[in-house]
Amino acid sequence: MKRFFPLLVIAVFSQLSLSAQQTTHPPRFYVELSTGPSFPIGNFKVKDNIALSDYDEGKLSGGALPGLQGNLKVGAWLDGNWKLFIQGGYSYHQQDEDAVTETLNDPNIQDASVAVDIKTDKWRSYQGLGGVTYHAPFYEGSRLAYEATMAIGIDRSIRPAVSFTAVDQYGTRTPVNYAETKMPAAFAWDVAFGISYRVAYNIDILGNINYYNAYPKRKSGEPEQKYEMAVLQVLLGLGFSF
Repeated sequence: MKRFFPLLVIAVFSQLSLSAQQTTHPPRFYVELSTGPSFPIGNFKVKDNIALSDYDEGKLSGGALPGLQGNLKVGAWLDGNWKLFIQGGYSYHQQDEDAVTETLNDPNIQDASVAVDIKTDKWRSYQGLGGVTYHAPFYEGSRLAYEATMAIGIDRSIRPAVSFTAVDQYGTRTPVNYAETKMPAAFAWDVAFGISYRVAYNIDILGNINYYNAYPKRKSGEPEQKYEMAVLQVLLGLGFSF
């Protein structure tokens, strides 16, 4: 009993001190981790006019399938409802083998050989963005808040590798490989709308719907290759304030 009372006093004092700190010193910085499915839309999803070599030209489609996105965001609260942040992201989307098969075996552009045993790799994208978020509770004192975010930055994308076997009219089998292509840094932008729920003083559960678009192109002499990599993402994550 003699030891219990001092320990109780220390525990109560520690809790009161922590509460006071929380009241008088609100968090100024935060970190967010989020991940979720990424759905290609527009020309990034289209299955024809897929580039397989550096000699294809024009505004090319990606033939991309649904993939996965992951983000790490670090930021600071401003006065009021605004937040600034920088964000790093990574995504991948498998290229559709059926779409590549149609491209390789198109009778209008191919010779007498037939492409078989076709294997495709993934589109990969590395993103660096910076932006601003407007954060506001649904009503005064609510733990549930809505957020609207706008960010711009750069994208470094990698066009997937493709391999197949070409079989000519005599049955001769020739392996063919198109290596992956690293695209130069390109302008990218992201718009997101979502909600956050504060489960503890410094922990939030996050849910966002993002529209991300980048415009990578590759120019090594001629011809020029252009892409529009638009995706719609549904991301869930956690936020930590400090």
